[in-house]
Amino acid sequence: MDRVFDVDRSRCDGQARLRFVGELDLYEAKRAQAEVVEVLDQTAGTLTIDLRDLTFCDSSCVHLLLALHAEASARGRATVLQRPSPAAEKVLRICGVYDSFTFEDGG
Repeated sequence: MDRVFDVDRSRCDGQARLRFVGELDLYEAKRAQAEVVEVLDQTAGTLTIDLRDLTFCDSSCVHLLLALHAEASARGRATVLQRPSPAAEKVLRICGVYDSFTFEDGG
């Protein structure tokens, strides 16, 4: 069975760089959180999450991003979101948390 959501992991200069791909719902958010925390355990510096390939998200995505931001902050690390897809940007704005995050265009 093909997954409808995946987390692509990479490291750049020891920093955590992730890309969320596909449809992020409640079930997938729980799995993604465990994967991202594992990456945080193995890296240092800023947590960067690329959202350009997120085709669906709901409030579960918002909850996940807020939890990951809190986890990174508790470790003294920043969180940066890159290139939110239209779906991700819409949900972040509707939930009133868009301005809670730092965004960059990415490369």
